[in-house]
Formats: sequence, structure tokens, C-alpha cells
Amino acid sequence: MKVEYMKKLLWTFLCLCGFVGQAEARTWFLQPDGTGDAPTISAAIDSSVYGDVIELTCGEYFEEGIYLKSGVTIRSESGTPECAVVQGRQPTATPGGIFIAHGVDETTLLEGITITGGWATSHYFGYSGGGIAIFSNSALTVRRCQISGNFAQRGGGVEISSDSHPLFEECMIFDNEAILSAGGVSVILGSFRAVDSMVSGNLSESGPADGLVGINGEAYFNCCEFTPEQWQFDGSLEVDDTNCGQVETEKQSWGSIKSFYR
Repeated sequence: MKVEYMKKLLWTFLCLCGFVGQAEARTWFLQPDGTGDAPTISAAIDSSVYGDVIELTCGEYFEEGIYLKSGVTIRSESGTPECAVVQGRQPTATPGGIFIAHGVDETTLLEGITITGGWATSHYFGYSGGGIAIFSNSALTVRRCQISGNFAQRGGGVEISSDSHPLFEECMIFDNEAILSAGGVSVILGSFRAVDSMVSGNLSESGPADGLVGINGEAYFNCCEFTPEQWQFDGSLEVDDTNCGQVETEKQSWGSIKSFYR
């Protein structure tokens, strides 16, 4: 009897553990005034589990230093960047980027958000990646986002390092600024993969304005608009403009590689 009782007790314990460990995914609905399912984006991420969606009602969200989580999607309710704006509270808040991807995998998604007002100038809180800082083997997807008006010592818009390989789809990266180099995108160790995206009109006090690809970095552009003269390519570069609506008679050169949309 004692053996049977112990078996039943063990079975009950295992079932309970399985039930607790398999929390159902849900959608968190956030409001700009903090009256939604969580008061802030960071708070929603902290409470989220793998497979959750954090949906931002249209409006402005004043927040920075938002650490992403694997398997969690953050999107605007309309899926377009005009809907939801995540605005850094600079210069009054602690200097730092808006979104931080630290070791997140390819199931992580940012979609339809304007990312602006990041101010990454602090060694302690981060001096690169004013809009998005991506490091530690991260592989998230950024889709239909506008990254503009951010500032950093390096990588004003985006910083990619530590063997990270994010994917940017239908994004616009412009009007960001850096002190040292790469006002738009900095790739130190890893790769910048861009599809149907634009990187242009960024500023740097010294070094390339739009982008820097370090010796251990890679850049891949598919049907994108960018100007190579505004980049420094010490690593590898691949451009694929096939199957993206180009006019055959329009020729390309290293002085002007861009997609011609029709």
C-alpha cells in the first residue's frame, strides 16, 4: 500500500509540474497611458512567456532600456510604424538605447513600431545602439519598423555585435546620429541582413555616416536602398537585387547601388 501511495503522489507531482510549466500564450494589450494589461512595455515583457504577443495601442510610449525576450512579439495594433511610437525620455532619463536584444533567438519579433529618442552615451548603460542594441548571439526579426532620431557614440540607429544575426524586413533607418562612426548601423561581429529596407540620411561626426561593417562583420542587402559611399565595408558585403521589380535598363554601380521599385 505504501508503494502504491508513493507512486500516486509522484504522478500527481509530475502532472502539477507539467501544468505549471505549460502556461498558455496570451496577448497583452497596452495603452500609452499605462492603463492596459501592464503599465509599461518592460513590465509586460517581464510577465510574458514564450509565444506571448505584446500589442501596443496607437500612441506614444515613453520608455527606454527595454530588454527583449525570446519567443515574445512586440507589435503595434495596426502593424505600421505610424501607429505606435516608442520614444526615449532623454535627456532626463538614464542614457541608453530603446530596445536591447541580449541573447534572444529568431522567435523574437519587433513589428510596426517607430523607435526614436534613444540616447546611448553611457559606458555603464551602453554607448552603442541608440535605437536597438543587438548582442550575445541574438537573432531577432525587425519588421516594418522606423528607426530614426536616435543618438549613440557608435551605431546611432542599430548596433550589432557578439555574433548576432538579426533580420530587418521593410524597415527604414534614417536621421540617426553617432559620435564615432555609423550613424545608421554598426556591425562589429555578426551580420546585418536587410530585405526591402532603406538605410540613408544618417549622420556621424567622424567615420561613415550610414554604416560600418567591421572586419568580422557581414552585410546582406536584398532589394534595399542604400549608398555605399556612406558605408565602410571592412568585412563582407552581398547585394541581391533580383526579383524586386527593377527595370532592366537601369544599371547599377558601386557608386549607386539601390533598388528601383515599380
